[in-house]
Amino acid sequence: MSLAASVLTGTNRALVHPLLWRLAIPTQRRLLALATRGLPTPRGTEIHSVRLGDRPADRVSAPGVDQSRAVLHLHGGAWITMSARTHRAFAAHLSAASGHPVFVLDQRLAPEHPHPADVEDAVAAFDALDVPTALCGDSAGGALALQAALALRDRGGTQPSAVALVSPCTDFTQSLARAYDGPDPLLNLAWLRTGRDAYLGTRDPRKLSPLRRDLSGLPPMLVQWVTHERLAPESAALVRAVRGAGGQAQGDPMPGLFHDVQLYAGIVPEATAAVHRLGRFLSDPYASA
Repeated sequence: MSLAASVLTGTNRALVHPLLWRLAIPTQRRLLALATRGLPTPRGTEIHSVRLGDRPADRVSAPGVDQSRAVLHLHGGAWITMSARTHRAFAAHLSAASGHPVFVLDQRLAPEHPHPADVEDAVAAFDALDVPTALCGDSAGGALALQAALALRDRGGTQPSAVALVSPCTDFTQSLARAYDGPDPLLNLAWLRTGRDAYLGTRDPRKLSPLRRDLSGLPPMLVQWVTHERLAPESAALVRAVRGAGGQAQGDPMPGLFHDVQLYAGIVPEATAAVHRLGRFLSDPYASA
């Protein structure tokens, strides 16, 4: 493990894991915004505020990108925190790796806007892009990217060119997360439960879990996760389920580290390498099929 990864892992274990979930949601949002402020972007990155559908978004472009295709990224944050701004650095590195502009959507958050508000936002954002577009998402945003892909499949018409998911929350019952008994320096089960409950309200998590849906007919998919995290079983289960439904799904597990380490691309070498793999897949999802 690199020095940067070791330091961040220790910080997460000492502060984020035991404390974040105990704070009020507005305080969580402010702290996570501060924690991601100033993360480095590749030289020459351009960031423009745009609107997709009825929501604000960032258009993040590395120098010399091919604008004939795009990536729509849906940010994580346990359904209740984070924003397009917190994911700017990640999007910049993903743009450089994929060779295409990355649009980061500011989808509506719970508890103010529970399910299905974010799915509606994601589908509208996809429809607003007039070039072939891949979907990407991390953590709760990974669940959202999968939900959006399923909604687009069911609706018919234009489909995403690919789907890349970073440690997605796919089992809303959280049975797999509860059963995980390994280390996790960042994710606290209580925080996951708080976010899930704010998002679903009284809705049945069994009926809404993406992992429990019909997963046939989806675009090529890459699922990336860290082996030492509470959501690892859900990511592995998703790869198996998509393959079992006749789809193309690649798994990319990474040893050690911590949940959503990819946000620290440019600081943590392992994260930078992981985002490069995401970008290569989004650029050509059939290359390693």
